[in-house]
Amino acid sequence: MSEEIVDVSLGTLSEVNLNTRHNDAVSLFGLDVTNKNNALVEVKKSNNSLRVAAESRPFKVEKEHTTISGSPSTIETSKTSFITKDAMINGVEFTSSVENDSVTQVHVNATATAMFVGCTFRRSSSGAGTTMVIVDSGAFAIFIGCKFLQGTYPVLNNASVGYCTLIGCYNVGGTGNYNDPDGNAVTTLGSL
Repeated sequence: MSEEIVDVSLGTLSEVNLNTRHNDAVSLFGLDVTNKNNALVEVKKSNNSLRVAAESRPFKVEKEHTTISGSPSTIETSKTSFITKDAMINGVEFTSSVENDSVTQVHVNATATAMFVGCTFRRSSSGAGTTMVIVDSGAFAIFIGCKFLQGTYPVLNNASVGYCTLIGCYNVGGTGNYNDPDGNAVTTLGSL
């Protein structure tokens, strides 16, 4: 833990003290909160825990065993979020506006295993033809309790059959199918 500098002349915490408290929180809890003006940064070599604030930017996971949580958070998908290493995404909402409905919201690269828990993938209209999530060959993706709203096809599974699983998920406003017919089948358990 760092030592704060006492400065009572202004009646507020100095910039040094604010930075000290932030750095202490990161070192104690491994938790960093982003806002819509800051990119998500994985500071440790592995096991990063990051909480995204409302209206955050798309992200790229590049370090092993990263956990990203929403509180609640919405990521406006004008660009694709990439997952290149093992990660857990918890409670994040990916939302596309009308002008960005053709953008893939999340891309799980071949080097990654991704688990999405309680996430929402939302398009502005059901006519949006682009897949919401792409899972590359060699990747693993599990969706638990996720909602897919207004997209034609939620998932383009280029991974092997069985490597992309949806458990207790909800798909409304699209075709009713979870997998893009251009890819492999996805496994669904108890999904509506």
